[in-house]
Amino acid sequence: MPQVSDGPKELNDLLESVYSECMKKIKNETKCSKIAWGAASNAGWHKDKDGNWKKKSDAEIREDELIKKAGIRRNRRGAGRMGGNRAGAGPGGKCICPSCKTEVDHQVGMPCYSVKCPKCGAQMTRK
Repeated sequence: MPQVSDGPKELNDLLESVYSECMKKIKNETKCSKIAWGAASNAGWHKDKDGNWKKKSDAEIREDELIKKAGIRRNRRGAGRMGGNRAGAGPGGKCICPSCKTEVDHQVGMPCYSVKCPKCGAQMTRK
């Protein structure tokens, strides 16, 4: 049964509950452990940078869900999707249309290749 030693009681109760219900139905320890950990993740449980278990607020969970539904990827490095070791990478810059040469400002978290040109509809690239 999945448990977190020295973890919050609420997290361990959730893991135990989901695991027990799963074992009643499918009787596969590995699969039930994965399902229990998935439920914990969906409930907002995660380790912070210090290794302590924390639960996201309902607002943070809704924000993550909306971002996921919108198809926006968060680049937590903050230096462009390739790590920022080339000219033009990072949060600023421009996206350019290879067909009509229209330029638009690059939006953080939105790769230029996922943006369509507002004039001709072509896929844009990073300038």
